[in-house]
Amino acid sequence: MMSRVNAPDPAHAPRAAPPEDWGVAAGGYAVMAVAALVMVGWILRVDIFVVALPGLAPMVFNTALCLLALGLATVLIGLGRGRHPAAVSCSSFAGVLAVAALAETTSGRDLGVATLFHPGDMPAPVASPGQMGPNTALALLALAAAGLLIARGGRTALRCASACAVFAGGLGLASLAGYAGRYPAAYQWGEATTGMAAHTATVSLLLAALLLVIARRGLRRDSRVATWAVALCAAGFLLLTVGWIAYRSLDQVARADAGIARTLQAEDRLRQARLALTGLEAAQLAWSLTRDSAHERVANGEAVRLRTALDELRALVADESQALRLERLVQLVGERTRALESPAAAGGASRPEERLALAAELDAVLRRMETAEREALDNALARAAGAVAEARGVVTLGLSLALLFGLGAVFLLRRTLGALRDSRGRLASIVSALDEGLVLHGRDGVILECNAAAERVLGLTADQLAGRDPLDARWRAIHEDGSPYPGDTHPAMAALRSGEPQRDRLMGVQRADGSLVWITINAEPVRDAEGRVTSVVSSFFDVTARRAAELALRESEERFRKTFDHAGIGMGIVGLEGRWLRVNRALLEILGYSEAELLARTFRDVAHPDDIDDDLRELRRLVDGHVSHYQHEKRYLHRAGRVVWIRLTGALVRDGGGAPVHFVMQIEDVTDRKQAAERLAAYADRLAEKNRELQDFAHVASHDLQEPLRKIQAFGDRLDQRAGPRLEPEERDYVARMRAAAARMSALIDALLAYSRVGSQPRTFAPVSLDRVLREALQDLEFRLERTGGKVEAGPLPEVSGDAVQLRQLFQNLVGNALKYHRPEAPPHVRVSAAPAPAGALRASGPAWEIRVEDNGIGFEPRHAEAIFGVFHRLHPRDRYEGAGVGLAICRRIVERHHGAVRAEGRPGEGSVFTVVLPVAPPADALDA
Repeated sequence: MMSRVNAPDPAHAPRAAPPEDWGVAAGGYAVMAVAALVMVGWILRVDIFVVALPGLAPMVFNTALCLLALGLATVLIGLGRGRHPAAVSCSSFAGVLAVAALAETTSGRDLGVATLFHPGDMPAPVASPGQMGPNTALALLALAAAGLLIARGGRTALRCASACAVFAGGLGLASLAGYAGRYPAAYQWGEATTGMAAHTATVSLLLAALLLVIARRGLRRDSRVATWAVALCAAGFLLLTVGWIAYRSLDQVARADAGIARTLQAEDRLRQARLALTGLEAAQLAWSLTRDSAHERVANGEAVRLRTALDELRALVADESQALRLERLVQLVGERTRALESPAAAGGASRPEERLALAAELDAVLRRMETAEREALDNALARAAGAVAEARGVVTLGLSLALLFGLGAVFLLRRTLGALRDSRGRLASIVSALDEGLVLHGRDGVILECNAAAERVLGLTADQLAGRDPLDARWRAIHEDGSPYPGDTHPAMAALRSGEPQRDRLMGVQRADGSLVWITINAEPVRDAEGRVTSVVSSFFDVTARRAAELALRESEERFRKTFDHAGIGMGIVGLEGRWLRVNRALLEILGYSEAELLARTFRDVAHPDDIDDDLRELRRLVDGHVSHYQHEKRYLHRAGRVVWIRLTGALVRDGGGAPVHFVMQIEDVTDRKQAAERLAAYADRLAEKNRELQDFAHVASHDLQEPLRKIQAFGDRLDQRAGPRLEPEERDYVARMRAAAARMSALIDALLAYSRVGSQPRTFAPVSLDRVLREALQDLEFRLERTGGKVEAGPLPEVSGDAVQLRQLFQNLVGNALKYHRPEAPPHVRVSAAPAPAGALRASGPAWEIRVEDNGIGFEPRHAEAIFGVFHRLHPRDRYEGAGVGLAICRRIVERHHGAVRAEGRPGEGSVFTVVLPVAPPADALDA
């Protein structure tokens, strides 16, 4: 299916080179041939070329010259060279000459234009070529203007050229109508000028038709039919012209033959009259001498012959002078006859002389008439010879033109057939390459032809489709709702019945392989020249994928609608001007408005005035493409007037071209969370204040508690030094116990202070080398190692992010415990190693290290693996192992402050293993301990 796409109509369309049009070129050649014949007729005195019919106006020399130039311009236009300088020059020359002739005619002055190209000393069939008529000048001027406008190009120029061609053709048609209706005013404007000749009018009409076809072709771009029409018109015109000239030539021959026959008959009648007159004279003389009645009868017969010859001669004489001679002859014959019949009436003695003079005059008249007839015969023979030569030339010209047009028609036909074959080939290629299925149905709906796309869509070959019609029971077609699709309602059948196109009919077709294909069908009726529907072209697309996509889109839209309407958070669509376009129920609950009330407002109407500038700034960033979405917390105003804190997430939806369409807002009510966060912040402030107070209290308490203990220890030392020897053993034991209790109390207070400082000190994490930390811890334990004879083995330890002081305290406590709780029979042996921690060792993601501290000490029961990390928890009596029972609790707190984990494993008498897992870097969302 193809449709015309009309181009835009600017003032000046692009000047594309027009295609060749041999039909127009042939018409131009015909015009040139007629103009050349007229010019030759003026020069060689062939009046049949100058005057189409006897008594009609001649085509003047200047008119023929203009037509020759316009014919050449038309030929160049037909050959696609309308903008060639030669075509422009020819049209310009014709226009200038027409303007000059029109000026000469309208001004009444002899400007020399009429004789400019035809000097007076040249032979001509008339005294002067004459002046060009004003109607002829206007027609030629309009034709020249049309040629120049076509050369200029552009739709406006082509329309003006069409108007000029119509004007010129109208003048030519009016002149022809004037000749046909014998109305001179239609073809002759003014008595002082020659009228528009019949062949001038015909040629002007032909030129107008050619230029009109060219102009309309440039406007419509469908010139094949016009080309053939113009070619046939030109051929017909030339053939008619040649036929008319041939007819005129043959008519001239026939007239010449008739003149010769008349002249011969006239000569014959003159001879008969002379013989009859001689016979009459002889019979009269014999009768006068013999008075024999036989001679009288002969004389009467000769008299009858003479009268008959003179009567016939009177019918044959056409020349006026010859007619006068004939009348004188008849008079003389009458006088001679009377003289012979009555000699006495002749006048006595003078009769012989008078009779001789009468006979001499009668003989002279006969000779003059015979001489005139012989001259007429010679002229008729000359005219006949000229007419025969002219007819021979015209026939030869006609045969040549017929041969030329025959060859041209064959060439044009071959070109047209070749173009038609190419066009059919291109059309077949296009139809085959179309993704749109095409099927041609006959008058009864039977499928005649189809393309490859139809085979592919319907799953049948062309042979299988041929002969089927929509009523075939093998079709299994359904409507969109699954109901059967009757064949008599098929769009092709409907188009055949109604003669109206059927558009966008959806049909499901069950193919032979069992698959269902959905197609949309258009049926276009094809009509013949009389408007009857002869066939139908059905075109269809496979819309199975599109229909599935549409169903999926509808389902998606339905899911979106349900998700949008029933979402737990508020959702809204906002136009670019800020008005709410769509809102869900949750948003209405958050703001307290009804749907109609909120849709009548903009987002500014519900936003807190202090937050509008921030909103506009974020929206501008979205529109400018700096961000794809934004999220922040802001305030809305409830319908009741209270402030609602919301968490807003905004995004921009754009169309396929990237232009903004609307905003999508997700709105979560965080008022409760905001209030809870405010309460939590207030509680944290109060807690921090309490912690500061507790720390101050701890420092003050430790100072206040340490002071009495120091006094107890000091006074105990003095008592032991001064009164020790005098005291009883039991009393010295009391003093020792008092001093030991004070020392334990002081150590306990120091341990509590150390435990509290672990969490209260600010976190100053930095990359820490555990090798360096372990070396520093061992330096602090150097005295204990010497005293116990212990040994510490350490492999390469990693670097982690942490507090170097607390990590040194961690290693010092772990290694110190291993040295403290050793078996008496074996010196302590401690091994420290590190390895990457397995995945999932810590709750936080990220790499971590696992540090193991193993010893060969006394060990512990596995059931105490968790309890030993408690504050003041001891597994052994104080008199056996010193310490306050806070060291491992401090280790756990240090590890937890570094977002790690610690665990213990042990067996009584087999030693113990403490495993510390530390992250390489603390989590990004970790809070300060």
